[in-house]
Amino acid sequence: MPRRSAEARRPALVEAARRLMLEHGYEATTLGMVIAEAGGSRRTVYELFGNKEGLLVAALAENARRMVATIGEDEAADQTPADVLGHFGRVLLTTLTRIPVIESYRQIAAAAARHPDLGAAFFVNGPARVRDNIAEYLQRRQAAGTLRLAVDPAVAAAIFLEMIKGPMQMQGLFHPGTVPSAAEIDAHVADAVTIFLGGLGGGQG
Repeated sequence: MPRRSAEARRPALVEAARRLMLEHGYEATTLGMVIAEAGGSRRTVYELFGNKEGLLVAALAENARRMVATIGEDEAADQTPADVLGHFGRVLLTTLTRIPVIESYRQIAAAAARHPDLGAAFFVNGPARVRDNIAEYLQRRQAAGTLRLAVDPAVAAAIFLEMIKGPMQMQGLFHPGTVPSAAEIDAHVADAVTIFLGGLGGGQG
């Protein structure tokens, strides 16, 4: 397949891989499943992404992009930091506590010791990308005077993310099959945002 034709297939392959990984988990998502849904061929996948891991890392990056896009959408709608962080926190935690996503984290963490490049790619394209986008949002709000940060935006973003995902993601990792309800997620995120903005965030302007 000519390079231009292969490139045209990229969005469909990434989207199929993203949805299948959310539904089935990292290891259970095969190239055959992705190709059956998106079209193309193994040759196309190898040409564009190198291998299955490259495709799934691209899918992970797209999923991270979609999650952090909610920040820009809320910001454009002139929402308060509490509104934006709350909405984002609910989207993030709902995704991270899905059973296939929890299983993917477990599988990638186990594989990272044997394949450090995979672990590094996962971190850069997933957790680090989300953290950096949150940090950029916090910095913009501080510059606009609607948020007062007591610490560096990157530090604040990392702490905020751990406050959001820590307890419930940890529960899912060590108690397989445990999924919090929407009400539990809402309550946890609301508490985390309140504590963050009232303490580490120094308050809203």
